[in-house]
Order: sequence, then C-alpha cells, then structure tokens
Amino acid sequence: MLGVYNIPERVTDRPMQCGLMLGDAIDDILDITNELRATHWLMEQGHTVDAHWHFAFGYDQHWRYHSRCLLWYLEMRRFEAH
Repeated sequence: MLGVYNIPERVTDRPMQCGLMLGDAIDDILDITNELRATHWLMEQGHTVDAHWHFAFGYDQHWRYHSRCLLWYLEMRRFEAH
C-alpha cells in the first residue's frame, strides 16, 4: 500500500527552479525502525549515554529527514483517500 513519493530537492523561494527526488515509504520506515532498535538495545544493555548519543546522532544525521518526508507523505495519502 505504501510506495515511492516525491520530495523537493530543496526548499526555496523559487520552486520552479527546484527538481524532485523520490522517497520510499517502506525504506524510510525500516531505516527509522532499525535506528530505534539499536537505541533500545543500548538502553537494555545499560549503556544510557551511548544510547542517547546514538539516538541524537542518528536523528540529526540520518533519519530526521526520513521521518519528516514520511510524515508529509502519510498525511497527504490520508487526505487523498477521502
């Protein structure tokens, strides 16, 4: 049911000069899930500082963008379904 979706290359005040990229909803969900699983595992092992670092670094460097794009895509699908 979930698939690929379009994402602007960048946000700009000249939208017609901006290209599009593709996002993949399933891949985004897997990336976020794997990052959170690793954080959870570190917490379970008692490595609280490492878990915090892993969460913050992963969010900042990797899955923040995935989560923002995925949420926008899911919201648009919700309204298109009606």
